[in-house]
Amino acid sequence: QWFNVPMLKELDPEPLAKISRQDAEARGIKSGDIVEVFNDRGKVVLKAEVNDAIAPGVISIPKGWQRNQFIEGCFQELTNGTSDPMAVNFAFFDCLVDVRKRG
Repeated sequence: QWFNVPMLKELDPEPLAKISRQDAEARGIKSGDIVEVFNDRGKVVLKAEVNDAIAPGVISIPKGWQRNQFIEGCFQELTNGTSDPMAVNFAFFDCLVDVRKRG
């Protein structure tokens, strides 16, 4: 959907795990570091961006990136496969994860 829009690719050429300064410092992560975002369902490997607009305890991987755009894995592996019977949809934007510096 958004991954192939030229103007958006110019603004954001690759997927990033946006992390708060507080969480990044606690984990020894700096902008540009390769990180692994993971949970019991899977993992995704990508670069980190320390971002003061992100609340502590939150990791944001915005946009509709495709599997081949990540270093390893895909952020969709992290989502919960349980659907909400009322919305008849999945919680794509809300899942419990952790993050660690790779290497």
